[in-house]
Amino acid sequence: MTAPPGGRLATPALVERDGIRAAMERILAGTPEQSNGAPTIVALAAEAQVPPMPVLDVTWI
Repeated sequence: MTAPPGGRLATPALVERDGIRAAMERILAGTPEQSNGAPTIVALAAEAQVPPMPVLDVTWI
């Protein structure tokens, strides 16, 4: 299996991580799309559209 031009394979964990990071940026910018924008794990998970457990896994930060 070869990597795409970006150099990474789009595994579910990487897609989830990218979604969480994008959600963090939207919340910090004050432009939430899927949540109330509160600085909480629940709002971040809702904004990223993932269950709360991947948000609590801080090993990827």
